[in-house]
Amino acid sequence: EKLLTRGIRSSETPLLNYLAAARAAQAQGDSARRDNWLEMAQEQDPQASSAILLTQAELQLQNGESKQARKTLERIIQQSPRSGEAIRLLAQVCLADEDWRTLEPLLPKLRKRLSARQMEDLSVRCYQGLLSNAGRAKSEIDNLWKRVPRMLRDNQQLMTARIEATILAGEHLEAEELIRKYLDKQWDNALIRRYGLLLTAEPQQLLKRAEKWLKDRPDDPELLLAASRLCIRNQLWGKARSYLESSIALRPV
Repeated sequence: EKLLTRGIRSSETPLLNYLAAARAAQAQGDSARRDNWLEMAQEQDPQASSAILLTQAELQLQNGESKQARKTLERIIQQSPRSGEAIRLLAQVCLADEDWRTLEPLLPKLRKRLSARQMEDLSVRCYQGLLSNAGRAKSEIDNLWKRVPRMLRDNQQLMTARIEATILAGEHLEAEELIRKYLDKQWDNALIRRYGLLLTAEPQQLLKRAEKWLKDRPDDPELLLAASRLCIRNQLWGKARSYLESSIALRPV
């Protein structure tokens, strides 16, 4: 730090010296001195404000100063709306804070900065969080689902989140339809488990469909457990016992 700042006024690259000195100060655990070097960098080259603020945000994130980093990044984006690195870092902050509403509009701006896999993972996390916090209004859930990219609508995590949100909204029949249609395309143990716990006015219909699936999957312990639960709802105690015993035999507790 001393070497970087000695004779800095006569340096050919004073801005780089100040930024490096700020990093050196933070490496020594002195954030106040870090910020002082960054302020001096701003005074030295006001036109490089975005680059200086970006360094500041990176250092704040490294130092666990999430709130301060968010403010710095928002300031950068206000000055330079196309700053891809600032948007990427703000998305990182939103992910850590589970701030899905702020993250969602950033997603289209991140496509050129993330790999296809990273983009998919981030989008799934975002919409999964939004669905989990959707509340109990069916209209809000439906509007949110329309915003989910089509290529992600068959994602198991997102479908599960949508189904859970639909159940919380009290729409058990719609949840049953969603589960049934998904299972017809792709079998999933978590969803068949959820099927067995649905509360609808038509438990006989649920059991009828579960037993139809059992014809093709007679040795599926999760399906047998779901069928036993549905038998209990229909007060078919003998069948419930039989399905439970078969489930336990295939997968002992």
